[in-house]
Amino acid sequence: MYPHQAERLQAELERGGFAALVAATPANVAYVTGFQSLVAAVDPATEIYAVVGPGETALVVPTMEALAVAEGDADTNHVVCHGRFHYAETDGTSERATRLRRLIAEPAARGADALAAALALVGVRSGRVGLD
Repeated sequence: MYPHQAERLQAELERGGFAALVAATPANVAYVTGFQSLVAAVDPATEIYAVVGPGETALVVPTMEALAVAEGDADTNHVVCHGRFHYAETDGTSERATRLRRLIAEPAARGADALAAALALVGVRSGRVGLD
């Protein structure tokens, strides 16, 4: 998201009295973070979210998307994975492998749990939350 778009979104959140916005459609997640989910394109019921809080963003993805996040250039401050998925990493020393291990170390059990964790990571523990 371009800086002027982020500023406009933050201003609208403040004007509407929202503590955060949760983007839940693949198009809006891509707009907010630049991340495009292949899994969500195949299965629209896949839980992916972008959380925009006061000055920070978080991306919530199924653990099977962690490699795409690690190799991609999503514009987000935090990534929270949910669900189990096994990766067999052959290059254990690269920066990508280190980032992947960190992303999948402790996935949330469900998408809702990951969403709650993402809200906390962007500093939102109470208040109104907008949903696209």
